[in-house]
Amino acid sequence: MFSRIGTKVLVLFVFNVIVWVSLLGIFFYWIAAKSLEEQVDSSLKATATVLASQWDGSLLIPLKPGMEQAALYRSFSERLTRMKQTTQLEGIYIAAMDRTNIVSSDHSLRIGQPLPRLDLLQHELQQTKSGSVTASRLIHVNDRDYKSALAPVYSGNRVAAVLMVDMSPQYLVYLKSFRSSLMLFTIIALLCCVLSARYFSRSITTPLSQIVERVEEIGKARYERPLQVSGTDELAQLAGSIETMRQNILHRDLQMKMMLSGIAHEIRNPLGGMELFTGILEQENLDSKQIEYVKKIKSEIQNLKQLLNEFLEFAGPKKLECEKVYVADLMSEIQDLLSEEIQQKKASWQVQIQPELDVIRADRFKLKQALLNLYRNAFQALPVTGEVSSRLRKNGTGIIMEISNSQSARVREEILEKIFEPFFTTKEKGIGLGLPLAKRIIEAHGGKLQCSENTNSHITFAIHLPGN
Repeated sequence: MFSRIGTKVLVLFVFNVIVWVSLLGIFFYWIAAKSLEEQVDSSLKATATVLASQWDGSLLIPLKPGMEQAALYRSFSERLTRMKQTTQLEGIYIAAMDRTNIVSSDHSLRIGQPLPRLDLLQHELQQTKSGSVTASRLIHVNDRDYKSALAPVYSGNRVAAVLMVDMSPQYLVYLKSFRSSLMLFTIIALLCCVLSARYFSRSITTPLSQIVERVEEIGKARYERPLQVSGTDELAQLAGSIETMRQNILHRDLQMKMMLSGIAHEIRNPLGGMELFTGILEQENLDSKQIEYVKKIKSEIQNLKQLLNEFLEFAGPKKLECEKVYVADLMSEIQDLLSEEIQQKKASWQVQIQPELDVIRADRFKLKQALLNLYRNAFQALPVTGEVSSRLRKNGTGIIMEISNSQSARVREEILEKIFEPFFTTKEKGIGLGLPLAKRIIEAHGGKLQCSENTNSHITFAIHLPGN
């Protein structure tokens, strides 16, 4: 149970860590990218302003398409090339206000040829027309990223042209490198958080699992194995308290067993004497009525001895001596032992054993004792006649045995809730230890005993045993 809880807690913790680390990573990346972009914008606008101030718009306007071979155009083109090399920019363009090329560092562009990227920068272009220096956002065009700055080129007091500079690709390389580094850092941080969470969750769930396991064993009256959880934290204190409780219960259990053994010894002695004297009385010359009284006394003495044995068997430890048990032989022995009760009830007994289920490993004597109690209860619950059926089959690696009887009335739910409690019985002469004893024996084998069906036609008890 606690392993599932530990896994759930770990998953929730890791999920929260992933969400928060991812959000913080995105936030820090956004802050860093925004700061870097502002710096690049400032540097790019300053560069564009300086370069634009070196041009006279009155000399640029006269350039018309077809003048690419003119000395003035070649001079301007060479000048832009030197500027590009000096500033290490990606490109420098001077365009007319109608977004057509005048001169640029890209020699493949002709005078009057449209510059499509200016169509994407109309807002920045309008600001430049009014005399402002602007920087564009990052634009992705034809599998390439562009970031540009626009500055006005004046002819006197009038804006005659626009100078556009493209940033150096080093900025993009640096930004991508920063993004990759941040992602790597985020992944490493997440892995560290997951490993740390797994370690700390195990440091909590492992002792909790040990505590739960020992508490379940104590609930099943297994007090022998101590609980050891090291440390000084609250879990260790809890484990210490449970261990103290186990020792107290074990001490009281031993005292109870010693008291039961003493009581059994004190009861057996007078019972033995009573049995001896009834045997002597049988040898006397008694009339038929007196002989009937003696037989009743002997019968009650045998009942007392049987109840005493059941009481001691329930109170005693369940140490198993497992061996190979042939199922068919075991069921035959049980049928022989119950033959008298079967005849008295005029009942039938049907047993179905899966062919491959011929041998199981169990404590033969104790398993037979548990099955005897179950079958005896099944036959005793029948009315005048009826049927008790059994089915043994494999279920994965385990074994399931179902015992059903055809009784006329359905067992009430409040009785089923208490049916495995010690000393609870609906019989006049019963002491309520048969089914609890059977349940303890089955649990000692690592199995379960439960009521699987309770209908008007029959009641079924199912025994689940592990395969080993």
